[in-house]
Amino acid sequence: MINLKYKHLIWDWNGTLMNDTWLCVEVLNSILERRRMPRVSVDAYRTQFEFPIIAYYKRLGFDLDADPFEAISVEFNNEYDRRREECLLHEDAWKILESHAQAGRSQSILSASLHERLEEIIEFYQLTSFFHHLLGLGNIYAEGKIALGRQCINSLDYDREEILLIGDTVHDFEVATECGIDCVLVSHGHQHEERLDACGVPVFESLRAIEI
Repeated sequence: MINLKYKHLIWDWNGTLMNDTWLCVEVLNSILERRRMPRVSVDAYRTQFEFPIIAYYKRLGFDLDADPFEAISVEFNNEYDRRREECLLHEDAWKILESHAQAGRSQSILSASLHERLEEIIEFYQLTSFFHHLLGLGNIYAEGKIALGRQCINSLDYDREEILLIGDTVHDFEVATECGIDCVLVSHGHQHEERLDACGVPVFESLRAIEI
């Protein structure tokens, strides 16, 4: 249950509302296979995945001097975008967004996705009407969302203690901390619960705990 003091919710998209961890792993494994590198399991991915994405690719063993990160990012995003509509929303996502909207809370999305692609996929799921702002990055490299988070906060007519960020990664916690707002995390996305617990904020198994 969300504290009544919060008047605006900032949602992460990938992994938090959209169930796409499995697709990211499948696309990543296709890239690894083309380079004859070891595949990763979903469990290993959720254990090691981090922001910025380039750090994770280095951890996997990509030679980014011979195989530039920019080219790998294009390869990943082209395949991901081709298949992204195969993904479903996490269970109860629509119901929970609707419940907060009906309660009078405004909502935004803050994503490391390319902004134009974010708008497209939110429209595909017919969620546009729920959100006050949709904020994505200006490139496909997923460096991080801290600057974008500050932009979002500064555009809102709420005190910081009235804003809550909901995400599925340690980076979402880092964004909230840098922006001076509260945060809760869900463990059904891109990082394991053990990693999220280290942040010292509430961690929930699913979106059901974030109902009105």
